[in-house]
Amino acid sequence: SFVPGIGTNGKYAPSSTNHFSINVIGGDNGGVDGFELGTIFNINRQHVQSAQIAGIFNQVGGRVQGFQIAGVFNRVQQSMTAVQLAGITNLVGGPVKGVQVAGVFNEVQQSVNGAQISGVANIAKGPLTGIQIAGVYNQLTDSLNGTQLAGITNIVNGPVKGIQISGIASVARKEVNGVQIAGIVNYAKNLKGVQIGLVNIADSTSGYSIGLINISPQSFYRVAVYANEMMNTNVAFK
Repeated sequence: SFVPGIGTNGKYAPSSTNHFSINVIGGDNGGVDGFELGTIFNINRQHVQSAQIAGIFNQVGGRVQGFQIAGVFNRVQQSMTAVQLAGITNLVGGPVKGVQVAGVFNEVQQSVNGAQISGVANIAKGPLTGIQIAGVYNQLTDSLNGTQLAGITNIVNGPVKGIQISGIASVARKEVNGVQIAGIVNYAKNLKGVQIGLVNIADSTSGYSIGLINISPQSFYRVAVYANEMMNTNVAFK
């Protein structure tokens, strides 16, 4: 097609499934079982299988199985399996099995089994099995079974089995069975692993906190007043 409505499929394009689709400016198709290239955009009402490349954006109403590459953003309403590459943003409404790479931002409304990599932020609203890497911020609404790496902050609302590493803060609002490492502060509701940071906070702990300040409301607290050969009076808080 040249633009939607002007092409070989004519008015039937939105209901047609193509094995090979070339869109000079953009196209509006039913689906693709093969290869699609658009200099500006590609729109598919249903599914895409194999490969889709656009200069600006790809929009798919169903699932994607294969490669999706766009200069600005990719948006998939249902599931994505394989690889998404975007200059700015990848958005998926269903689960992801594979890899998302974006210059700025990745967001998945359900689970991720694979990797999210972005220059700024990654968000997944389901559990993640795999890895999140962001220049600034990672957030999981559900559990982590794998690794989070962020320049500033990692947040997991569910349990963590694996590793959180951040430049500023790593937060787990439930159990941590693994390792938290942060440049400033780590927080875990229930620590069953190891925290390494300047300040470590755990509501309850059966693990190890290594840092300058370690706080756990259910652990040991004592004020000691004593004398030694250097000073008559010393006060210490443990």
